[in-house]
Amino acid sequence: MNTKQLYISPLKTKLFPPLERQKHLLRSALQINADEAKNLRLYFVNAPAGYGKSNLLIQWKTHLEQAGFKTAWLSLDSHDNDVTVLVEYLLASLAGIDNSIGKKARAAYQSGSLTTAFPLLESLLNDLEEVSEPIALFWDDFHYIQEPECLSMIEFFIKHLPKQITLIIASRENAQIDLSRYLLSEQLKTVSAKNLRFTHSEIQEFFSKLKHIELSETALNIIENKSEGWIAALQLLSLLLQKGYDAQQIISNFSGANRMLSDYLAKAVLDSLEIDVRNFLIKLSQLDRFCADLAANVTGENQAQQYLEDLESDNIFLIPLDSNRTWYRFHHLFRDFLHHQLKLSFPQELPRLALSAAHWFKAQNLGEEAIQQALQSEDPQLAVHLINEFIMMIHRQGHYYSVTHWLEQLPPAVYENNPIVRMTYANALIYCSRLEKAAKELQAAKSIIQNLEKQHLLEEPERSFILTVFGIIQCMYAMFRDDYKNWRAPIEQIFNKCSGQLDTHIEASICVHLAIACSLSYDFKLGESLIKKIKKAVLEVSTPYVKAMSVSVDAQIQVAQGKLQKIIADIEEANTVTSEQLQFDPHSGSILFAQGAEIYYELGEIKKAESYIKNCIDKLEIYGLVNPTKSAYRALARLWYFEGKLQLADSILCEGEELGQQRQTPRLTYTLAAERIAMHLREGNLEKAQSIDSEYSLSRGEFKIPEGMEHIFTELSELTQVRLLRFQAKHSTALQILSKIEQRVEKQGRLDMKLRLKIIKSDLLLQQKQKSQGLELLQEALNLAATEGYVTVFWEEAPKQQKHIFALLDQNNTPHNKLYHQRFFSVFNRKNTQNKLTAAAKEVSNLESFSESSLSSDEHFSDFGLFDPLTKRELEIIEHLESDLTNQEIAQKLFISVGTLKWHLNNIYSKLGVRQRSGAIALIKKLRGKLAI
Repeated sequence: MNTKQLYISPLKTKLFPPLERQKHLLRSALQINADEAKNLRLYFVNAPAGYGKSNLLIQWKTHLEQAGFKTAWLSLDSHDNDVTVLVEYLLASLAGIDNSIGKKARAAYQSGSLTTAFPLLESLLNDLEEVSEPIALFWDDFHYIQEPECLSMIEFFIKHLPKQITLIIASRENAQIDLSRYLLSEQLKTVSAKNLRFTHSEIQEFFSKLKHIELSETALNIIENKSEGWIAALQLLSLLLQKGYDAQQIISNFSGANRMLSDYLAKAVLDSLEIDVRNFLIKLSQLDRFCADLAANVTGENQAQQYLEDLESDNIFLIPLDSNRTWYRFHHLFRDFLHHQLKLSFPQELPRLALSAAHWFKAQNLGEEAIQQALQSEDPQLAVHLINEFIMMIHRQGHYYSVTHWLEQLPPAVYENNPIVRMTYANALIYCSRLEKAAKELQAAKSIIQNLEKQHLLEEPERSFILTVFGIIQCMYAMFRDDYKNWRAPIEQIFNKCSGQLDTHIEASICVHLAIACSLSYDFKLGESLIKKIKKAVLEVSTPYVKAMSVSVDAQIQVAQGKLQKIIADIEEANTVTSEQLQFDPHSGSILFAQGAEIYYELGEIKKAESYIKNCIDKLEIYGLVNPTKSAYRALARLWYFEGKLQLADSILCEGEELGQQRQTPRLTYTLAAERIAMHLREGNLEKAQSIDSEYSLSRGEFKIPEGMEHIFTELSELTQVRLLRFQAKHSTALQILSKIEQRVEKQGRLDMKLRLKIIKSDLLLQQKQKSQGLELLQEALNLAATEGYVTVFWEEAPKQQKHIFALLDQNNTPHNKLYHQRFFSVFNRKNTQNKLTAAAKEVSNLESFSESSLSSDEHFSDFGLFDPLTKRELEIIEHLESDLTNQEIAQKLFISVGTLKWHLNNIYSKLGVRQRSGAIALIKKLRGKLAI
């Protein structure tokens, strides 16, 4: 080792951290523990380029210095991959702590008298042993050190480090030295890319520090999803935003093809790779995920396994998808970048790559990925063939939106004479609530089947299978149309004919359709037997979609009987299992939240109900079936009304009525109209209730009743009559009608309606001064309610009987009933408080119209105290209200849907005590500065 002729003065800039990076966000969640650092030999921070490794080390350096550590820094580069240079920089960095450390080693080194580095290291280690204070050595960009002699020297150095020395290394690649012994002896702590990714709150904080840049929650979610917390991407995006470009367009279009990001990735990653490896990566970007066999098949590279192992070792933005490291994917932005390079460098290869991938996925029985690749291979016939082959698997998984997307990419001529594909498309369109298009596809499929039969081209058993599936889809279409006549009898006929003869999933689908019909006809015995069959199918066809649908249908059966406790636990469990996995499928996962919201409301667990409704509020308009749509609208309206937001509750019910009219599903329209009437009667507004009743002729029953649903509409009509008569003090007539409803409900075995009728009847008797009978009936209602935990029905149907209800509860206040009673008191007390706040609000600002004079003094606002605090998002929206922007334009700027914007606007108007935008603007101008806006 002749160092004399090689010796040069070290660059001092490498002995200090890069100062410009100290402006980065403080990573408090990753902060180093000083006491822990004293007991560890080594920290290894390992992540690809741009993940903030250096910045984290800088923060750790500052923190440890404040805790009493001495620190030394060394930024490595490719020139240090030489033992002579590396030793010199190691000595120079430690001299910065104390010039006496390594003094003898430096002299020996500069003399050129040594032939190996180990004596120098021994001398240096002896000097370090004499230091009493804890020392932290920081080595950044360690991936540049590859030479075996250098690595051997470093292993020796780490092995013999004194106990008061902690070494902290940052590298883009996995360690080229053996660290296993330190991991086993708990002397090593690692930090990976997964740990370094910015969390949602850190991304929010990062962008909040930028001047004049305000991003909505939705925009931040998009950024988080695209960047995966990659700090380099966030920094580059912030530069673009600070240059004044349109935020919405920049964020929506931000990808690995962005020029600034491309330049960064090209320089930091691709340029460092061999040409074969570079091309391998570029071609691999055709795939969402890949393994070695697939990679070899698609790229034609027989060293695919070795390449993947090396690339993972080198941290080239590969993310393992399983613990065995069989499957990988690229970081999203890196894949965007590579795919952009693929289109530039190998455009003619794209169809071939996709075709190879499609055949590989097909051979592995991975149908969806095979179809996706076939669509890109310019071979539409292959795509249709694959859809046809994997149709049952796709149906089991409930990927209906994917099916519509696939088929709409193909020219209809490719599949127009294929009855299976046409039925598949119709089936998917139904679940996507595109019923008009579905009807056309069903008619097309019917014509194809008839033509095939005429030409005797359908043979058994194919003919029976096609006709059965077509019949099921027709029944499903009728179910979504709420057309009971063309739904119940046909699906029951198919069930009786085909039970035990069909695919498990198809048979489960038949049971689902029939069970929902049973919930409407109150045929609970058959319904529950069907649920057992469905649950058995769930065990055989284990997919989140089937699980969600089975629980949803079971909920409809149980709730129709009033059995809340039996189903709420299943809904909780199903939501835990399916919420993440079914985000793509609003029809399934969100229905459970809507049903859960309505049940928790009935149980008086208002906060839980609110949390559930928030998970499905954006999807109100996309539910297809009437029952879950009704549950969602009614639960939301009830919660708003419970909070004293009458106008919001009324508006959401009106919206639901209009949706029912648009879809020609009168059960939805009339159920929500009846809810509005009951709500306005509770408010004492007979005129408004009668106006709604007159619009629909609900109490008179003068409307067209869908065949097979006479019992449902008759009950709606009679119950509305009872409520109107009760308000008008026509108690005797109301009791007569009530008795007719009671007789039917008793036979049907519907606990919820039986309970509601008892409460209404007790209230009528108490109003007639028949106290003993009224209280006896009220006690019966409380006993009945306790079996399932009903609470809110009491303040809905008998708010004036609160003192009687509490007195009866006190008489039976056993420890067993204590929790149930507490929920009662909580609901009534909260509602009483809300009524007082609403009354106070009306004094300040008439809820029917905005009046400037009503806010003429500061006292009005300060006393109001009942303006609910405005949320950050609401303040964000308020900033746009005074502009001339439409709701659509505001929604686009905030990266939210128009429906979500309306939800927030309704909340804002309610909090401000106004009805419309003009009133809100006037009030904002009046109170600007007092609301911190």
